[in-house]
Amino acid sequence: MRRLDYRGVLESWKVDVIIARAKQMGFRGSNLDDVQQEIILKAMRFRFDAAKSNGAMESTAFIAVIDNYLKEMIRSETRYRLHLEQMRATLKESYDPTPTDHKFLDIQGAIAVLSPREQDVCNLLGLGYSIHEIAKMRVWGWHTVERLIDNIREKFEEAGIRGWVHD
Repeated sequence: MRRLDYRGVLESWKVDVIIARAKQMGFRGSNLDDVQQEIILKAMRFRFDAAKSNGAMESTAFIAVIDNYLKEMIRSETRYRLHLEQMRATLKESYDPTPTDHKFLDIQGAIAVLSPREQDVCNLLGLGYSIHEIAKMRVWGWHTVERLIDNIREKFEEAGIRGWVHD
């Protein structure tokens, strides 16, 4: 983990709070970099208003806001992991790799019409990588990866492979 430089963007003590709270909530390694990048943007919008704080200090209010963002990230990642496990279970139950299996042939055909970037994302998703991990590996924004996934989903659905595409 490295402390990313946000001088001139956010006060140093706030960056330190974000890192410390993220570590306390179990974020480690490269995930800390992702957390810093995502939370810093939200932290920049934080405006302390003493009149509305019920006597809390700015640091206390800031910690509460950061904790809420971190919990939201954890919930989102947990939902994603559960979704991935459900997909793996569904695929495991219904997958028969014999060449005469119509689903197998349909998927091969659907994958063949994907662009090289979509095929790459499809492969990495199949290996269990998250959207953020793929974005980081390919040096793309996570919005780009989400757009490619939407394209993959659309092409799979056009090929009639609805049971293999999950939201």
